[in-house]
Amino acid sequence: MDVNELKDIFGDKPISFDDFSKRLAENADKFELANLKTGAYVSKEKFERVERELKGLKAKIESMKNAEAGESKESKDSELAKQVERLTQELEKSKRMKAIESRTIKPEFSDYVYYEVSKQTSEDKPFEKALDEFVKKNPHFVAETKAGKVVKVGSSLKVGSGAATEENINQRMNAAILAAVGRRA
Repeated sequence: MDVNELKDIFGDKPISFDDFSKRLAENADKFELANLKTGAYVSKEKFERVERELKGLKAKIESMKNAEAGESKESKDSELAKQVERLTQELEKSKRMKAIESRTIKPEFSDYVYYEVSKQTSEDKPFEKALDEFVKKNPHFVAETKAGKVVKVGSSLKVGSGAATEENINQRMNAAILAAVGRRA
């Protein structure tokens, strides 16, 4: 029933309660009034069933929110644990590289020495001990020192001074190589 139908029944001017009751009785076939508190409009069973379903759905939503929050916390904890593990590994590598440097290992071999010594490291044999054993067995990885300082040995070859032709330089380099292996040019 819409507003226009109510206007036709009750008019558009204020009416008394007696007039309201009289017009309601005259038009009883057009609409029905009900007291919602008694469950007359919607059956009480249907209302209670819907109310239970609503409570159940609210509980389900809350549990899903809590589960989502828990998963989020777990994933953050997992990320933090991974980050802590990575930083711990970096710190350990840094300490080991410092130990390698303190043994005056030639810089160009430090990564190789780290790799080899790490393979020999265990609970029974700490890195420092494995490094000392490796250095004793492989002294050729240790840099030469003078008065506690590492002596840097250059690897470049000076082939002459002044202007030289490319052919002249090649001849000198070949002669230096052959001399190094014990042959004469």
